[in-house]
Amino acid sequence: MKQLSLILFLITGLGLFGQNPGSPIEGSVTYVTTQNVYVKFTSTDGIKQGDTLYFQQGLNLVPGLIVKDLSSISCVCIALGNITFKVNDKILSNQSSQKGPSKTLPSATTTPTSENITTAKQDTSSNSASNKYKRKQLIHGFVNVASNSDFSSQPALNLHSERLTFSFSAKDMGGSNLSLEWYFSYIQNDQQINEVPNSIFNKLKIYDFALIYDFGKRATLSLGRKLNPKLSNMGANDGLQFELKFKPISIGIIAGTRPAYSDYGFNSSLLQGGFYLFNEVDGKKGFMQTTLAFINQTNAGKTDRRFLYLQHINSLAKNLTFFGSLEADIFGKTFNSVDSTFKSNTNPKLTNLYLSLSYRFLKHVGI
Repeated sequence: MKQLSLILFLITGLGLFGQNPGSPIEGSVTYVTTQNVYVKFTSTDGIKQGDTLYFQQGLNLVPGLIVKDLSSISCVCIALGNITFKVNDKILSNQSSQKGPSKTLPSATTTPTSENITTAKQDTSSNSASNKYKRKQLIHGFVNVASNSDFSSQPALNLHSERLTFSFSAKDMGGSNLSLEWYFSYIQNDQQINEVPNSIFNKLKIYDFALIYDFGKRATLSLGRKLNPKLSNMGANDGLQFELKFKPISIGIIAGTRPAYSDYGFNSSLLQGGFYLFNEVDGKKGFMQTTLAFINQTNAGKTDRRFLYLQHINSLAKNLTFFGSLEADIFGKTFNSVDSTFKSNTNPKLTNLYLSLSYRFLKHVGI
């Protein structure tokens, strides 16, 4: 236990540097994936979720990114439209221009006039209004329909299947603190794999269906079925998840049930609960994320499993990312065939280990 805890807490955060309110904050792109763009700043003070980030084009500031999430010195962003970014591109967060789509920067050779002075006064007076955080609704979704057929010389082995996949997310609906995530697939085939009678979940698989409420920048509550990326290999949780952020440390709790083993449906007998600590460190050449969790799982009201969960993600070098997770049981039951009883066991035991390395050798291709 002490060794696992040291892994989390020996990772230290980087220092913070202040920014003048309303002044442009300059950062640079450090990492690009097919879905997100990572931008590093000296400090993200004054930047909030939903803010627009800009890049300079000539004398203009052009909106290019929407802030999806952020830490003390970096932002995870979504690119607007078909705009593409590459590592080391300069990005600006200009608080005074958050209200408008673009802003022309003054030329160094411009001579001040009474009109310029009047405009400057109007911009200054509007800073207080623009500094007030206004959430922006961001909706994203996709639908995929596919059909597969397997043909055999033996008609009984012929298989035809159809799959509908649907994903939908609505961030800050109507400019509120409430968001919705939904991801499911519907599969129809001639030979259903699952044989649970009269279960809708034989064909319908719901992987994510949750409402998320943000209490400002520091607290988040989700209700429903949700896979927590900080506990990726643990699977989804049906219930509530709550997280408090204290940069660079976050504290979270989960409470609810785990999906049914037979058809991935809902099973109220499989209760689970626990808490986790999460630490994120952003460096000049990459980032590190570490999670340490304690989880207790029951079956029909009796403790079925109690374990420690450790997850670590590390961008070891440019384009190279490591992911690892392990589970160590600290409580279990052993069946005694002699008298048909179960004996409790509290000796730590490694029950799950997953390690992977991914390398992105082209901008949109990885291996």
